Amino acid sequence: MVGLILMSLVAYVPYEVWWPMFQYDPLNTSAFPCYKLTGPGLDSFYIKWQKDYWWDMGGQPAIADVDGDGAGDVIFGTKHCVVVLNGLNGDTIWTSRGDAEGSGAIGGEAPAIWDVDDDGELEVVAAGDAKSYPWLLNSRTGHLKKGGIRNPECSSSPATLVDVDDDNKIDIVSGAFALNGSDLSEKWEYTLDYFGGEKVILATAVGDINNDGVLEAVLGTQKVGPGIHRVHAVDARTGNVIWVNDAIGEPFSSPTIADVDGDGKLDVVMATIYYPNKRVYVLDGENGSVKWSHIITGSSDGCNAEYTAGLAVGDVDGDGGVEIITSVVWGLPGNEPKDSVGFVCISGNSGVEEWHFKAENLRFQGVSYPVLTCTPTLVDLDNDGILEIVLGDNNSNCYLVKGDGSLIWKHHFHVPHPPYDDGYHVVIHGHAVGDVDGDGCLEIVGVSGG
Repeated sequence: MVGLILMSLVAYVPYEVWWPMFQYDPLNTSAFPCYKLTGPGLDSFYIKWQKDYWWDMGGQPAIADVDGDGAGDVIFGTKHCVVVLNGLNGDTIWTSRGDAEGSGAIGGEAPAIWDVDDDGELEVVAAGDAKSYPWLLNSRTGHLKKGGIRNPECSSSPATLVDVDDDNKIDIVSGAFALNGSDLSEKWEYTLDYFGGEKVILATAVGDINNDGVLEAVLGTQKVGPGIHRVHAVDARTGNVIWVNDAIGEPFSSPTIADVDGDGKLDVVMATIYYPNKRVYVLDGENGSVKWSHIITGSSDGCNAEYTAGLAVGDVDGDGGVEIITSVVWGLPGNEPKDSVGFVCISGNSGVEEWHFKAENLRFQGVSYPVLTCTPTLVDLDNDGILEIVLGDNNSNCYLVKGDGSLIWKHHFHVPHPPYDDGYHVVIHGHAVGDVDGDGCLEIVGVSGG
């Protein structure tokens, strides 16, 4: 059993709010704009609706008004289809599998919403499977507009929507490809070591990382089995290589682009998996060299970290600097099961851990197991310049946390899953934040399962 859950926070929204793509914007920072809080305070929330499905969800949802009724709707992907729900009540507006004869399948990664073909109507850009380009779906009906074009060198990764060549038209960057939004024709392909099994399975980040006035695309690649894992920066206009870093281990997070050390230049932030290269890295945007790396440890108990998920970057403590928030599993070396899951806050300037927040372990057949936590989401709910942090774990919990790591509130979602002895178990992906029902309040939308 998987579910999609919507919570409402009492907040005034001064203009129309959408969450249009994975991690909110092409930089993949997961940081949402500021809003002025009204009502009783940050601790005021309630559950508006919850929908349960027997589907595997594919990642972070999106928020946009796809049916033109003035209220936001919730768009999410599964491994086989895209679903749109009415933000007012959670009712299904449409479900689409694409269904192009002889084409690839719709993948389950996070959908993106934009008028990419400049026809005055929104499209849902859904990731293809590992052998096809993304799909363009009519946002009102779910009918296929374009998609399923076969290419064995594609990968199922969330689409990044951005004008890469300054022609005032939205382009689609997905994996190692840039496509014209109007017809999905190829702008460029960046050649990977396909013969060696190299592929992009994460979202691509786009920004001017070398301060030359031209956008670059940054992608992390993995290989099947032993091999070199790399981070690539390419010219977003042409796909020509700018630099490659093959020394940091296997990327486990999508790249994030931000000036984390305050030098006025954009950096690339990545998390990698597998000991001993289990680190958060900050790379120089100009040449890909390592500025600093951080071995994620539970500083108070000396535990080694085993896994991470996605990253979020922003000023969470109001000190004018930037922090990096990532999720981890801590464990004592050589001991199974590992003992704790949670989130770490790292100073962007120094790479020093500032605090960590422990989430709950999953209980299965009477044994406590740690589970992967989700990509954090950052949002300034009270317009004080300090970002709050929305967190989730695999034990059906959602947390709102202050920038100093202290808990504001926690909620456990009851989603039946009989094989587990506590009766509940979901994987909560990164959350989206926006006004989905037009009531002037912010909602947090969480997709679970996967």
